[in-house]
Amino acid sequence: MATTGQRQSRISSSGSSGGVSSSEDDVPSTVLGKPTMNKAVELSLKDTEDPIEFQAPLPDYYEEAGESDDDRRILPRAIQSSASGTIEDENDNRKQQLTKKKRKRVHYICVSMCKYECVRRAAKRLNFREVADEDDWNVYWTDTSVGIERVAQMKKWQKINHFPGMSEICRKDSLTRNMSRMVKMFPKDYTFYPKAWCLPADDFAKYYTEKKYKTYISKPDVGCQGRGIFITKNPGRDIKPTDNFVIQVYVNRPFLLDGFKFDLRVYVAVTSCDPFRIFVYKDGLARFTTQQYEEPSNSNCV
Repeated sequence: MATTGQRQSRISSSGSSGGVSSSEDDVPSTVLGKPTMNKAVELSLKDTEDPIEFQAPLPDYYEEAGESDDDRRILPRAIQSSASGTIEDENDNRKQQLTKKKRKRVHYICVSMCKYECVRRAAKRLNFREVADEDDWNVYWTDTSVGIERVAQMKKWQKINHFPGMSEICRKDSLTRNMSRMVKMFPKDYTFYPKAWCLPADDFAKYYTEKKYKTYISKPDVGCQGRGIFITKNPGRDIKPTDNFVIQVYVNRPFLLDGFKFDLRVYVAVTSCDPFRIFVYKDGLARFTTQQYEEPSNSNCV
């Protein structure tokens, strides 16, 4: 039996002469201008018939390469694998170079309307450069609400940290009005929301005079961080009809953990309203009271 080296030698001589090898081994040869295998193949052609092309399968350790018939050649698979590996290495190097170029891209942020230093620190950590309001910025971070006119003037590649009209759910009074509308439209689905009023617009006095033994919680309409909140069992005495308050029926039997009240905060980023797209931050916040809960009474309410 011929060795691999002998087979390669026969391939070279057969391919150069264009003849048909008479060896019994599976050695490529040429029939009608095409590389074939010589396995005692007989072709009968009539003068009136068109030429027939015939090509027998190649051995497992050889493959064809080339884009056209003139460029057809037979290469060992080891050589082809080596060439393929070289191309893959070049592609990997090119991808790494493109990645490095992307990392060097600079983004600009405007924080002229932001008073919180934590935003500036976060932007600096992300390699954002601060620019003025009149400059071209990628991100505009503001502490105030944004009008539709401002958003309409933005370029496609610019982002801002507020949606127009989001104050409808961020302010306590606006949220209360919108939630009260939803309660009227879908009463079976919004049973979780306590009954609420916005003073001085809503007629709260009529309700509490009929429900004398209820407990209420009062909140400033635009307050935050718990400032100005109090609980009362006598709203006629503690709340004036002209005050700008949001009043809710107090949930006097809340869910407790080891006797302590608590709440859970989950932080999300809403990047689109249509389609609705939300990213949830992996870490949340659990807040607990420092004293065990006591049900409201005349002694511990305002």
